[in-house]
Amino acid sequence: MPRRIPWIIKYRPKKLADVVNQDKAKTEFISWLKSWLAGKPSKKAALLYGPAGCGKTSLVEAAANEFRLEL
Repeated sequence: MPRRIPWIIKYRPKKLADVVNQDKAKTEFISWLKSWLAGKPSKKAALLYGPAGCGKTSLVEAAANEFRLEL
């Protein structure tokens, strides 16, 4: 029997360009991530917060995919 994947996971953004309506969060998170990867972060960690379904996990997974990072 084929495995069924929920559509919300199947169609989750794979690239940062696919993440929409989160421009400010995306800009700030990617800026922090690039500084962290360079070894010069202004903060040691990033905390994403907001209501369920606003795109926190999708943003992190898309960034990890683009920067080839392990989750």
